[in-house]
Amino acid sequence: MTPKLMSHLPLHFVFVAALFSLSLLSIYQQEQLLQRRSLDWSMDKHFQQQQQQHETHHETSDAAERAAAPRGQTMSSSSSSILLEAALNTPRPIADSPIDHTFEQQRCTRYGLTYTPRTARRRIFWGASIADDTWHIIAAQALETYGLFHTVAFVESNRTSMGNRRSLRFDDGSVNKQRLMNMFGDQAKVTVDYYVNEDEGPDQLVSLEREHAQRALILHRWKLNGMTPHDIGYLSDTDEMFSRDFLRAMQVCDVPQFRSEGNKGHSRCAEPKVYGLAAIFEGSPECVSAEEIYHPALMIGECIEGIGNSTLHPTPTRNNHRTYSWRTDNYTYHTYYSALHNESDPPRPKTLPSNVYFPLFNAADFRRTPGGFFYGNDDVPLYIGYHVHNFFDDIGVMRQKYLTYGHAQTDALTKPLGDLNREVNLMVRCAVDGDDSDAMDGSVMKIYKSKDDRRKHAIMRRKGGLEFLKRANYGWNGGAVPLAFRIQEYVDARHDEMVAMIHADETARLRVASKRFH
Repeated sequence: MTPKLMSHLPLHFVFVAALFSLSLLSIYQQEQLLQRRSLDWSMDKHFQQQQQQHETHHETSDAAERAAAPRGQTMSSSSSSILLEAALNTPRPIADSPIDHTFEQQRCTRYGLTYTPRTARRRIFWGASIADDTWHIIAAQALETYGLFHTVAFVESNRTSMGNRRSLRFDDGSVNKQRLMNMFGDQAKVTVDYYVNEDEGPDQLVSLEREHAQRALILHRWKLNGMTPHDIGYLSDTDEMFSRDFLRAMQVCDVPQFRSEGNKGHSRCAEPKVYGLAAIFEGSPECVSAEEIYHPALMIGECIEGIGNSTLHPTPTRNNHRTYSWRTDNYTYHTYYSALHNESDPPRPKTLPSNVYFPLFNAADFRRTPGGFFYGNDDVPLYIGYHVHNFFDDIGVMRQKYLTYGHAQTDALTKPLGDLNREVNLMVRCAVDGDDSDAMDGSVMKIYKSKDDRRKHAIMRRKGGLEFLKRANYGWNGGAVPLAFRIQEYVDARHDEMVAMIHADETARLRVASKRFH
């Protein structure tokens, strides 16, 4: 059984968003605006809009009923409209700016990298699964990366990771797909492929295996679009992103992980992944988690399955004997690739087998197999990316996510919102408690005795929220703040909207509980 790639599916529905008509999204301002160190926080002026009044109509119906309602009948999002309007009013970018060697050398130095003058930037091939990701997330991703990518490869499935049926949002001919095609720049090859798997019994795929099978289509698309061993592969979820500055650094700097030999080299694809410290936002730009996530990741094409030299690199055994699954532990870095040792060279701590080529990375390895270099710094802090999490336009849709996707909860539609998980709990506390009484002011995260102990405790919030991140990254160019969150009108509207949605959800839940009691 193999993943199924379909170039066309019948049109099931068109997602009717209560945003506004959008014929063309030019998401990012001219690259040269970012190449001025004096820009700092004043770049907000490029996002200023004509003052408009936006009204948000908050539903107060039962959360379970709203979760089951057809898309298009969910709560309208005034903050999404603000973000998309800002994108429309942003100056058109040039295809790519000339390389300013002085500026690029300074950029590389910020990440501890050297710079050798070059005439062309490395090409980036990005890919992500896409499903019910809101326009908050998609527009934020596009604002951050407009004009950077050679390829944007999305994959959408007709089922959730837990096997529940869902209608396609980005099918051929849909308004949503037309919007998506124009969001990442005139030069980007934007595609949406469709993963369909209706197998039953022992061949039925759920949870992580279904996700990995779906992501395998991304690497296939990269190959179809002409990816070479010298290009960069960048795999993420739609709500995960590297900062624009870091991606630009990867395009021009002397990145050790992009070569095999030398200090911090990938050692014949033993350690090719580049990842690092990402700030997490829960539901609102003002709700900043004190924990971090170490996704997404990128790597050089020569270490990617289907792109690198398969005659040099061995084929690993894979879990459940499925080609799109992740490699077994004896082919991973934390076991020092015990399967590749011979009797005269047994595995030793912190020692790789000598003069051996290591397996190429498939999409599952990309997400979960260790072996790479970490950028960023907890102490500064220096962030290189962001996770824009749970930016839903309707709490009922978010509850449906936790009912039907990974780590599904059977009572997700009825339990108190703060009991869904630690991440949503942080969002709720951020909405109802503005005094930061539970916030951290020092180290990155509270130290717990064990992973189980950690799960029992609430995630702490960063004191000051977005203001804290403005001071991060040495305060350079506005700090560690996504470009979308530099639009103050959007930040204010989104936070107010989130607070109102959470209060409406709790009111509806208590009303339903009261009816059941009586």
